[in-house]
Amino acid sequence: MLKRCCSILLLTSNVPLIERYEALAADLSIRVRSEKIWHESLRVNEGAIICEPEYIDQINREYIDRVVVILNNTTPALYLKKGVEHFLFDTENDFELICSMFTSKELVTKEEKPTQILESCNSKVFEASRYKFNFQYKRFYLDGRPIYIKEYEQKYLIEWLLMGHKNNDKRMMLCNMRKRFGKDFLKEINRFGKLKEEKNE
Repeated sequence: MLKRCCSILLLTSNVPLIERYEALAADLSIRVRSEKIWHESLRVNEGAIICEPEYIDQINREYIDRVVVILNNTTPALYLKKGVEHFLFDTENDFELICSMFTSKELVTKEEKPTQILESCNSKVFEASRYKFNFQYKRFYLDGRPIYIKEYEQKYLIEWLLMGHKNNDKRMMLCNMRKRFGKDFLKEINRFGKLKEEKNE
């Protein structure tokens, strides 16, 4: 299943491309950081790195699984040998640009802690209706009263409320939280982490 990236690093000096990419990303609430030069000390918290071919040999190998190479009429064979698996073939095609903003990589793994997942989120706070959840400082309020949310539940809620992906495979977590906080807990929030406009999604 494809999942939306919360943030993306765009490595290119092509200003029109940067502007178009940022505009499309803004419609999906995705933050884009653009850089024209790769620095050895550059720390990447973004979920994907979109780059021109000339950056490949400069990018730290630890980030290679996040890289999407803009091919510009070149063959992917050379980059496949370097471990790159994702490519952007046509930068004039808005659909292709949008597809590059999604990843098939799992958002949450058992090894990741909530603080690690938060690094790629634009916001650390979810505030809507009866809820105020500050995941960075682990302060959670329901109807103004503090509540305790377990660490593995925080991962599920970060993925849903901050990253816009409700994992139905982990639905039992939500059921267990509703036993503690009431049967209507988060029922007014849709699968994208937004308040529902109507009662039925």
